[in-house]
Amino acid sequence: MLALGVLAVVSSDAGAAYRSPAWAIAMGIAAIAALSAGAGWVLLEGRRVGRVDVQWLVEHPDGLTLGCSDPSCCRYFANFTDPAGHSPFCVAGPTFSLNAG
Repeated sequence: MLALGVLAVVSSDAGAAYRSPAWAIAMGIAAIAALSAGAGWVLLEGRRVGRVDVQWLVEHPDGLTLGCSDPSCCRYFANFTDPAGHSPFCVAGPTFSLNAG
């Protein structure tokens, strides 16, 4: 959708350059619609992936955690808890680190 939106923007610019107001307006409307739909889809998909990630962490408490054992670093993740109230982000356990050392 985003690629179609960009193509519609280019087409709208071409219509304006060739002094065709009907083409420019039609492609402008198509560009707005396609870019809005594409951006909305990307945002919704990002939220869905985030929910799936949190659900996986809740279902696999022995899995990889972010290594947040200090309660002060868990404030951001307070809403991501299992039914017992435990956050998979705030447990001691194996941690993932990007540091090679």
